[in-house]
Amino acid sequence: MSTAPILMVRDLVVDFEMPEGPVRVIDGVSFDVYPHEVLCIVGESSSGKSVTMLAVMGLLPRAGRIVSGQILFKGRDLRAARPAELSRMRGGELAMIFQDPMTSLNPVIRVGKQIGEIIRQHNRRLDRRAVRARVVQLLKQVEIPNAEARVAAYPHEFSGGMRQRAMIAMAMANDPDLLIADEPTTALDVTIQAQVLNVLRKMRESRESALVLITHDLGVVAETADRVVVMYCGRVMETGSVEQIFNDPRHPYTAGLMASVLRIDAPVGDLHMIKGQPPIATKRPSGCPFHPRCGLARSPRCETEVPALRSIGEGHLAACHFAEETPDWIARELPQILVPHLEILP
Repeated sequence: MSTAPILMVRDLVVDFEMPEGPVRVIDGVSFDVYPHEVLCIVGESSSGKSVTMLAVMGLLPRAGRIVSGQILFKGRDLRAARPAELSRMRGGELAMIFQDPMTSLNPVIRVGKQIGEIIRQHNRRLDRRAVRARVVQLLKQVEIPNAEARVAAYPHEFSGGMRQRAMIAMAMANDPDLLIADEPTTALDVTIQAQVLNVLRKMRESRESALVLITHDLGVVAETADRVVVMYCGRVMETGSVEQIFNDPRHPYTAGLMASVLRIDAPVGDLHMIKGQPPIATKRPSGCPFHPRCGLARSPRCETEVPALRSIGEGHLAACHFAEETPDWIARELPQILVPHLEILP
């Protein structure tokens, strides 16, 4: 892209302190987020998606520690920022929507008051009446019905979809430049999920914010993403445009994820499953972390040599020793993801 990234993450390494010693959970992650774009981070559970973005926000749990790497937001080094500076940025220039709104919202404080606290923290000159008006406006924008009355409701009086919309309102209250959404629709049915995603899209576009969306749902990725980062075992396996990732995956893990999705435009057959299970952080495989589950792995290179994340096309990177051979392997082993190609929605 011609513009400079709003967020640059370079060679990020994160350890968690465990009784047996430090355990590496993020291992050399690098990616960029550009202004106004939607970057989706996908991968199986425990692949490091959420931990990566918690590290960006400075919200790692007490056991977590950034060992090395660089995190630049609008040119500022977030690792060098003081806690007070990070606190001012969070909720203002940076905001995050967490996975479960019921655990993120305080159950004994009214929803409107919780949203108002975020507004007051970054706008000290606003009086109580102006803050309340802003809260009502936000609730209307996220399509909460009867917003004037709902501003005084408690979280348990909201449905799951309404609570998630309230979290979107809270995150967007101060027009952040970068919004991070950690699986914001996981617990919702498909109808409410679509409504929440539509609200999130409208709010983001109206404020021209960049969005990092963490999700397992590849259908959501196809509908919303500009670019995609595929993570596995704390590493980036592949990154590229949504068209490149869906229509020309070059890492066998990415191809396995694509083949594991039910498609209404493909012949009915057995649902593909990636063999084995994701490794736990304390037993990370040597070499390429995916090699025990990979149909393209070759001994001894894949077992001993960690593949570099390298360019295999314009804006398309893959961490595979045999990325050039992946299309032929897909044609033999996973033809269901090739015919026809997925049409990416505008």
